[in-house]
Amino acid sequence: MLDDVFSRIQRIDYLIRIRGTGNATELADKLGLSRASIYEYLDLMKRLGAPIKYSQARKSYYYNEEGCFPTRFQSRRAAEDRNIASFSAIISFALLSNCI
Repeated sequence: MLDDVFSRIQRIDYLIRIRGTGNATELADKLGLSRASIYEYLDLMKRLGAPIKYSQARKSYYYNEEGCFPTRFQSRRAAEDRNIASFSAIISFALLSNCI
């Protein structure tokens, strides 16, 4: 069940980043969920810090700042062992998390 939650969050994140969600009903159809479930996922992501907004013009959800919603663990030690600078670590983390 938890795998399903992470999988759905990853899919929603991807669709938000490409601005391909459509409205809540369309997003629900894409994910095979109810509209209520979509609102619950969006609310969860917002409570966890995702700056999600909705564009009436594009009829899609989007992040109002560049970023992604990673759902995989990246060891800080692994990044430090590779002597990655702070910004580079964020980029590497994003790449490993399919955020870019």
